[in-house]
Amino acid sequence: WVLTAFSLHPEKGLGVTSDQLKIKTFQPFFVSVRLPYSVKRGEVINVPALVFNYLPKQLDVEVTLSNEDNEYDFVDVSNEVLGEQKRTQTVRVGANSAAGASFLLRPKIIGSILLKFTAISPLAGDAVHKTLKVVPEGVTQYKNRAFFVNLKDVHEFKDSFELDLPEEIVPDSQHVEFGLVGDLLGPVIKNLERLLHLPSGCAEQTMSKLVPNYLVYDYLKYMKKLTPELEHRIKRNLEQGYQNMFHYRHNDGSYSSFGPGKWREEDPERNGSTWLTAYVLRSFSQIRDLIKLDEKKLESGYEFLLSRQADNGSFTENGEYFYGSQRSALTITANVLLALLEQQNPNQTAIDKAVAYLTANSNDKEDLLPRAIATYALQRAKSPDAAKHVA
Repeated sequence: WVLTAFSLHPEKGLGVTSDQLKIKTFQPFFVSVRLPYSVKRGEVINVPALVFNYLPKQLDVEVTLSNEDNEYDFVDVSNEVLGEQKRTQTVRVGANSAAGASFLLRPKIIGSILLKFTAISPLAGDAVHKTLKVVPEGVTQYKNRAFFVNLKDVHEFKDSFELDLPEEIVPDSQHVEFGLVGDLLGPVIKNLERLLHLPSGCAEQTMSKLVPNYLVYDYLKYMKKLTPELEHRIKRNLEQGYQNMFHYRHNDGSYSSFGPGKWREEDPERNGSTWLTAYVLRSFSQIRDLIKLDEKKLESGYEFLLSRQADNGSFTENGEYFYGSQRSALTITANVLLALLEQQNPNQTAIDKAVAYLTANSNDKEDLLPRAIATYALQRAKSPDAAKHVA
């Protein structure tokens, strides 16, 4: 311990000690118990208690574990329940040494149980209480419900939901937790920095790490929570990701997951991907205000996209497919339309043809994902027919 002192006098003012007084305290006899972070209910565990004796005399110590609240059972080595309220063991502890006693027990309840230890000898004694966390047996299953609370026009919010519990539920393991977050992003807002990664890997992996950097920047700037340190880190990540994508750029301005080349000598050259090129150009166009981009390379990418438009307004894919949804002309066309809308001097003719195709083909026969992307693209294009697809 370190002690300092000061005094106040109405005439002489403040007085402070010039030197610190160091005091070393020492307990010559004590019991120490170390527990695991948690155990499962019904699990048999061995709880050791160490008795430390720094007195100059050997001691016979009675170490007792009390179970007055009946929160666990004492068991023997054969896992038989002993049915005792407390157990005592006598250990001989030499001078300036330590000795241990151990207790086998099985928790019966879920939650925190209190283990009460005492160590008594003719010359000294000690007591310590330790809390043991007991969790349910089995595998935890989670159900989540989210509610949007808006008290702008009302003074009270009420809602309810039913929680269906399975028949094989572990008894007493169910519980409900509530959390309130004053932000539309919910708990994500507390962990936004975890979305910031240095873009690396193949083209799709690079883009999947690059885009969150921009989204976090845009959100924090809008909320006026962007710090200079985070801004520097985000711009560095964007610059690195932008440079890394040149490894996957083809001479025609397109991009593919693994760049130009062949899988094998006898295979043809890999083609650029319409879907991936649209994704890349759309993302690059959104970050042009944050880092310096090569506008000529952007324009050559848009020229590639326009060359993939069919007479009916859709866009075709000659690159490799990695996801089933990419095989849908609706998905590809919607993604290209979103990219064309980000172009500085957009090709309105190509945009109108793509909008017409999406409007005519966004029907119930298509899967939900392509229809959702197409509806979003129509809304971004401010198509008057977008509203009817939302319902």
